[in-house]
Amino acid sequence: MMKYKISYEGLGGVIDFSKAPFIYADHNLFDYEFSYDSTNMPSQNKTILNQIYSLGKVKTISLQVIGTKKAEILNDLETKLNYDIEAKQPGKLYVNDEYINCYLVASSKKEWNQYAAMEYITLSLFCESPKWITEKTYDFSIYEKNSIDGGFHFPLSFPVSFKYSWKNMDILNNHYAPVKCKLYFYGPIKDPKVRIGENLYAMNGELLDSERYIIDQNDKTIVKITAAGEIVNCFDERDKSSSIFLPIQIGENKVDYDGTFSFSICLYTERNEPRWI
Repeated sequence: MMKYKISYEGLGGVIDFSKAPFIYADHNLFDYEFSYDSTNMPSQNKTILNQIYSLGKVKTISLQVIGTKKAEILNDLETKLNYDIEAKQPGKLYVNDEYINCYLVASSKKEWNQYAAMEYITLSLFCESPKWITEKTYDFSIYEKNSIDGGFHFPLSFPVSFKYSWKNMDILNNHYAPVKCKLYFYGPIKDPKVRIGENLYAMNGELLDSERYIIDQNDKTIVKITAAGEIVNCFDERDKSSSIFLPIQIGENKVDYDGTFSFSICLYTERNEPRWI
């Protein structure tokens, strides 16, 4: 068994690079480098760092192609990878449970021989943001007043019998930096709001039954999905007395809301390299 499960997921489906017909042989997925601006200070015999930032990078992964039907294998690979190219949307390259958004930009072959049982192919993948992302979702349902302990019921994240104490409700960010999130408010509800930590996340609008708001901090968009599936821009319905795009802060963040509607929150933890195991 491979120590790290590496796979690609896109519109064309999932491609597992950890088992035949593709086995990863080499890659630079754990490498990273920051860009920076600096100012020389000759009079002080030093250079001052002004800013440090990350730019888009190209990741490479070399694969062993195993099998006798190599033409069929490679044709299938090309088809699956190019769905995303044609749609101009990134696929996700996974290392275990972490992923990086990327586009295929090159494919090269080595020691190619149609009669050999094993050959090599190297994929080059451009990443607009060189961050590896882990997602964690919390689901909060409508307050069940008749539950055993006067708490909440979490049908998606926990076993059915689990009751979460109203007083102990919190969201944990154990990362070294604040993390962006995606919030989902589910109707029916008017003017939904929830306080997470010290910040209020609120909308000034109404959701009917089977409608939902999606507040995405990654691209700073707010939309409503109607029962018919229509997507409505609701950016101007955000509550402007607080910052709905403020990331979730480090540590335990107490959740405070009235329990009259359901909501979910997905945290996006970003690292410069996948976790080592």
